Amino acid sequence: MGAAVSLLPIWALSSLLSDSVDPMVFDPTVGRAVAIPGIEHRSRSEAWSHSRAGRHGIWGVPDIGALPGPKVAIWGNSHVEGLMLPDGEKIAQQVTALWRSRDTGRLTAYGVGIGGVDIATVYTLLDRYAAVARPTIRHVVIVPDMAFLEPRTRGPLPALRPAPNPTFEAAPAPRPSVPGQTVLAWLHGLRFDFPYRLYEQARQVRTRWRLGRAHANQPPPRDLPAWRATPELTETWSFLLDEMQRRAGSVPVSYLYCPAVPALKQGEVGFEDPQQVAFEHFRMLCSQRGIICRSLASDFIQMFRDHGVFARGFVLHHPYGGHLNRHGDAVIAKAVVTMLEDALHTD
Repeated sequence: MGAAVSLLPIWALSSLLSDSVDPMVFDPTVGRAVAIPGIEHRSRSEAWSHSRAGRHGIWGVPDIGALPGPKVAIWGNSHVEGLMLPDGEKIAQQVTALWRSRDTGRLTAYGVGIGGVDIATVYTLLDRYAAVARPTIRHVVIVPDMAFLEPRTRGPLPALRPAPNPTFEAAPAPRPSVPGQTVLAWLHGLRFDFPYRLYEQARQVRTRWRLGRAHANQPPPRDLPAWRATPELTETWSFLLDEMQRRAGSVPVSYLYCPAVPALKQGEVGFEDPQQVAFEHFRMLCSQRGIICRSLASDFIQMFRDHGVFARGFVLHHPYGGHLNRHGDAVIAKAVVTMLEDALHTD
């Protein structure tokens, strides 16, 4: 009885203030682990919101394959997943709502966002989701920073390998342990997420078993060299663009760059994007191929000047950094709808 009473405050705090633990299941149709359809995710780390999992790991859409009419895929990482926002404020749902508000016809946008991934995972999944969500008429890749497009030489996820022999390298999709997911489903149902979060934190703790002062094993700070386009990176990005479009077939692939501007820097609002030069090189390669690629930096800056709001940040986090918020998502949704309308008029 005493133990139960002692656990009651922990349960209450866990239920109210902790991000939920979401049990996963392997979806053979798209070849990846996804949240169990129908479960609700509770977000508390950046904002107070709830999201509902749909089939195939698409949040806020119960079953994208069952919906009639053309569809637009919005691709990216946790910025597109948008678990810190309610479903109606995610990028894809704002695209759908804005398109239908203009009485242009029926269209549904769906977001395929996976935390921690980059362009290589998008490439891997592109045709699988297009086969589920028929007909997908356009793919829009949300690029939150240029690291999303960088090649990698190692790691457990699918990877873009750099020149001189650029390639997309696959990786085995992890399959959730059934007993482990059963425990997570139990914790999720009881809204008792704190023990698992504590376990996750404990796994990241590094222990030290000797006396004496500990020193952080970090190199001294230094100024980063100015970015420059190397022949190897040009070849790698050219390969990326060509292979992405080849995998998509006749469905166009477009790119929207959404940098973290403006942002507070040393107490002042800064408007400069340190990755702008890298983006301009990527955009040039897109232009050579007739691929739509646009930066929304000026849109985010104009929104701040007009309304005093940042494209990123939440009330429980930094009000200017972190993930894209509903204001930033609204700007992206408008850019996507404008892109679709321009394509409609061109056709």
